[in-house]
Amino acid sequence: MEKTKSKKRRQSKDRKHPERKLSDKEIMDGLKNLPVVPTDVDISPSPANLG
Repeated sequence: MEKTKSKKRRQSKDRKHPERKLSDKEIMDGLKNLPVVPTDVDISPSPANLG
């Protein structure tokens, strides 16, 4: 009974959050499509940011 309850609960959760169902491959493809922006430069303490 616990197994069935868990399965049903998981189903409704997937319905509420369809974006969470993305597979690793889809996520990687999405990252590849994004324009390459040096975000790490802004976050990391580089000499340029420190002045």
